[in-house]
Amino acid sequence: MVQRLSSAVMALLEYLVLKMLTGNVKVIEALRQYIVDGLSPSSVADNLGLSKHQVRGYAQRVIEKVGDSRRASMVISKVYDMLIRIEPVIKNYGGRKICVLCGEELRGSGEDHIRKRHYDIVRRYVKLIASVLRMRLREISTHKLTLGTKVTQLSKSLRLYTR
Repeated sequence: MVQRLSSAVMALLEYLVLKMLTGNVKVIEALRQYIVDGLSPSSVADNLGLSKHQVRGYAQRVIEKVGDSRRASMVISKVYDMLIRIEPVIKNYGGRKICVLCGEELRGSGEDHIRKRHYDIVRRYVKLIASVLRMRLREISTHKLTLGTKVTQLSKSLRLYTR
């Protein structure tokens, strides 16, 4: 039974939530297409108007957070539907980035601003997504009993959670 997600998975969820709150939907979509769907970096880059180097960079950061691409794929595939529903709090108005929560005009991506001024929102989203992820992993664990040893070995190799 999944009791607690590892700190690596929680760090990945925080990274993904921050990207969505700052309006970086392309990052999440690039990670899904590259890591989960297995498209080439060039294909993903063409699909989203990015460079293949950006796609690889996003993937490398995510994989470093959780340790390997299989774990990253598992997490992203299980939480993607929740991530894309997060409404960005950093909006672009005539070339100016504005935080809709406090009205402050920002420079850069806005991630530092959110971490410093609105981290409680990040924490709430991460907590909510983590609870749903645990539930989804429990469902997988329940099915393990009927699927046998191969699934058990796979889940152990994923090491998504700590006991």
